[in-house]
Amino acid sequence: MVTVSDQKNLLYYFLMVFFFLTSISVGIGIYELIPLYRILGETYHLSENKTIYLGSAFSLGYAIGFLLFGWLSKFFEKKKLLLFGLFMLALCTAFAGFSFNYFYMLCARIFQGVSAGSFAPLSFAIILKIFPENKRAAANATVTTGFVMASIIGQLFSSFITSLYNWSAVFWIQAGLYLTTLLFLSLLVPTSKDELDMKQANQSNYFVELLKLLINPALLPCYLITLSLLFSFVSFYTVMSQFFLDRFSFTETNIIWLRSIGIIGMIAAIWFSSPRIIHKWGPLKLLKTGLAISSAGALLMAFSPTVIFAGVMSTLFVFGITLILPMMVSLVGTQAGQQGGTAVTLYTIVLFIGATLGPILVNFVMKQTHCYWLPFIIISLLLCISFTLTFSIKMKGERQA
Repeated sequence: MVTVSDQKNLLYYFLMVFFFLTSISVGIGIYELIPLYRILGETYHLSENKTIYLGSAFSLGYAIGFLLFGWLSKFFEKKKLLLFGLFMLALCTAFAGFSFNYFYMLCARIFQGVSAGSFAPLSFAIILKIFPENKRAAANATVTTGFVMASIIGQLFSSFITSLYNWSAVFWIQAGLYLTTLLFLSLLVPTSKDELDMKQANQSNYFVELLKLLINPALLPCYLITLSLLFSFVSFYTVMSQFFLDRFSFTETNIIWLRSIGIIGMIAAIWFSSPRIIHKWGPLKLLKTGLAISSAGALLMAFSPTVIFAGVMSTLFVFGITLILPMMVSLVGTQAGQQGGTAVTLYTIVLFIGATLGPILVNFVMKQTHCYWLPFIIISLLLCISFTLTFSIKMKGERQA
């Protein structure tokens, strides 16, 4: 006989699966353009250098959307706000598929990013409302893991769809996924009774809180490290295709294969992020380990003598970055104390500012130097600087590693 408790547990399980799959589908928007830069450059009769801005436009929009919807969640019911955000995301994504003009595509990508920025802050807020305390950590982890996995899946998705159809189909199929997500959201996710205190929300200036957290001495090193993470990750994959075309005369099929092996590093990092290992090592030590490994992977990638060696280095790089991301969330939340939720919001904004700047700067370096290995050295150096910053982080209630 199925009890009420069993029914609730089944609902929580389906909700976790829903949040996991939705975070992947939203997250792929950040990375789907990386394999398409050359194709879009040919479509718009522009250099590949200029099409890089289409990727950065989404990341910039995402940071703005995360900030905007985090603020709006203080005034509106979270489920309705998320339904609106996902509907706009489907609309903007479909429009991107019809954009045969560079300016329209740039606008579509910005608004696509702003709309996508609704998912993470609102999903975390909904989880806080509807999940019991003993299941919240696992539910939040499904969202975080989905976004991490999207970094590889997004590139494979756009490469595969483009090989079968064309670049427009990538956005049209994605828009269909968002509409499907919209349907499941309306059916699966219960409406929580939000206690919206307009007076309290007005008294507490959201943006002033963010600024205070940004300059907080305990959090500033964390945010500086955060800025380097997606900066390095998106930059790495932006330059990797051209690097392998130049050094090893790779075909597009070979590059798709190369992107996919990063999943090995990602799965290994997710295993290392288990509560048992975090409890044994501590998030600060794991953060240092991830930064050291990813920095070494990027540096050795620049001097790869063989394809196999390069593939191993790219896997190590992905392993390191994937390991770092949940550790940073844990550290930021711990250091911020009672302001942990707002601090994590700021963490995500800083993270995507890095994703915005990374492709632009490495593209500038490649354009000026014509050296496709130099960006890997710059990425490695940046991660080394982040590694040194970890020694200024003093964990609350924990001896420094």
